[in-house]
Amino acid sequence: MSDASELFHRRGIHAVEERLSTAPDPRALAAFDAYVDDAVSTDGGCAFLNAAGELPSDHPAQDVVRAHKRAVRRLLADFVAQDCPDLVDTAAVSDEVFLLLEGAIAHRGIDDGDALMARARERAERLLGPR
Repeated sequence: MSDASELFHRRGIHAVEERLSTAPDPRALAAFDAYVDDAVSTDGGCAFLNAAGELPSDHPAQDVVRAHKRAVRRLLADFVAQDCPDLVDTAAVSDEVFLLLEGAIAHRGIDDGDALMARARERAERLLGPR
């Protein structure tokens, strides 16, 4: 694991944590907004997913990718559990929100505009329940 890739992970996860921690409930939705607001860095999709797809599975940077994705997934799970305790299965819902977010980010590098990101956010909002 290189120092540069580890620093990139720490900066990225810190920015997501900070944004979500101050967002209104359900805070997990702020992750979608963050990627739209930071369009410059996500126009090519997710740097971590791009690296995972380009590097061999045994490359040391894959550990950073896995750590970053686990951290985002865990963060979303924590916020879903805290903000939506009435859900029957917060773990399953948070996984779905995570996958919606990941798919939407990946397509930022393929599709023009934020239509898919908006649809993914709307679906996540429905999954998280009425407020």
